This record gives sequence, C-alpha cells and structure tokens, in this order.
Amino acid sequence: MANFTLEQLLKYPPFDALLIAYNDVKGTQLNPRFVELAQVINSNGADLTIRIKARDSLPNSDENRFKGQGDITVKRIDLGALFNTPFAVPFSGEILSHDVANVISQKTGIVFDKSDFDSVVFNQSTFTLQAAANSLRWYGQMTIQKA
Repeated sequence: MANFTLEQLLKYPPFDALLIAYNDVKGTQLNPRFVELAQVINSNGADLTIRIKARDSLPNSDENRFKGQGDITVKRIDLGALFNTPFAVPFSGEILSHDVANVISQKTGIVFDKSDFDSVVFNQSTFTLQAAANSLRWYGQMTIQKA
C-alpha cells in the first residue's frame, strides 16, 4: 500500500479502509460515497470476497464512478499477528465482546465495526476474542487478559 500505511488504514471504518487498500493495489477509484456493501460473498481465512453496488442516492454519471455491482476480493488482517501478546482490558464480572473492542479502540485508535466480532459474553480472567467470520477487516483470534 504505497499511499497508506496499515496504521493509517486502521483508523478508517473497515469498509472505507477496504476500498482504499483495494484502490491502492488495483489502481481503481472506488469511493464509499458512491458504492456500498451489498453482501459478503465468501470469507476464508485472510481472503474475503464482497459484492459492492453503486449507491442509488447519489448521482453516478461520472465516467470514473462505479456503476452497477461487482465482486472484489481482499486480504484481511490476522488479529493474532497484530496483537501477538495478551491485550489487557479492565473489567469486573462480565464483559461483552463489543465492549472489549471499544477498549482496544480507546487504547490503540483502531476503528472497529460491530460486525468485527460476534456478540459474546466473557467472564474469565483470560479469554480468546475471535473475529466474526464475515468481518471486513479481521480474521483469527487474539488473547484478552483482565487488567
């Protein structure tokens, strides 16, 4: 990614970052103002294939803008590779996976989406946070440790 570092892309919402990275690699000009996620077609480890479609709400007449729909395949980030040591999260009693993501976001600046993790309640002092199968950005798992 010549124009954006991974650190920069992690500060964008997952769909926006996905399009930016795809554009950088493929030389396209997909813009989240003009395209939207239609559905996740396939997710297998790092590989993710999604269907995007042109937004109905904005004019799409410019010759550089995307028209209709199409499938794109991108590589996702391995949670365990990025967070290779247990990540400390303060909590007492129980904590929801989405609340864990909020704490990670506050500590790192990474933007997470609700679809990045399935809704799971944890109550152990050490547990595994698993990326949702259809996460646009992540695959794999990371270890969380009670702070």
